[in-house]
Amino acid sequence: MRAQEICDFVLAESRGEGATDTVVAVSETDEVMIRFSNNEITVTKDLRETMVSVFVMVNERRAGTEIVDISKRGLKTATRRAVMEAKNSPSGGIYAPLPEGPFPYSSELLDQGEVDLSPDSIISHVEEAISAGLEEGARRMAGSLVAKNLRLTLQTSGQVFGVAHKPSIELSIRALED
Repeated sequence: MRAQEICDFVLAESRGEGATDTVVAVSETDEVMIRFSNNEITVTKDLRETMVSVFVMVNERRAGTEIVDISKRGLKTATRRAVMEAKNSPSGGIYAPLPEGPFPYSSELLDQGEVDLSPDSIISHVEEAISAGLEEGARRMAGSLVAKNLRLTLQTSGQVFGVAHKPSIELSIRALED
């Protein structure tokens, strides 16, 4: 299922179970990790992960959950459980419904581009880091590089919807002189 389909499905399920308000956030991450030691790449790993966060309210009662089984069955079971937990949770005392959307969002905030996760691009970053350390007098270089592209889709029962893209690159490096 695509992210918006997941949101629509969870919103419909929670509404059907009696939730008065629901927030669904689908986080899709593509990640590449490279570790290196003794001036050479030793490990590479690619990861693609989708996680769903759900927050439900049944009047002034609240519950939240994280879902990693994004099959329809897994989404349905976890959503039902969250609504049941909200119904059985202590009252928060005050009920303030979610604000009604839609709202305008700045495209500059929502779309921050993407990192090139191709092997050639990521490996070239690591090779440049190793070369720079050796040029500065290190004998051995070690560390890791993690590059990610995160896509976050948010939808609420209050007709709020948004999709944000956030790239990141983290480089951890040690220069050894021995």
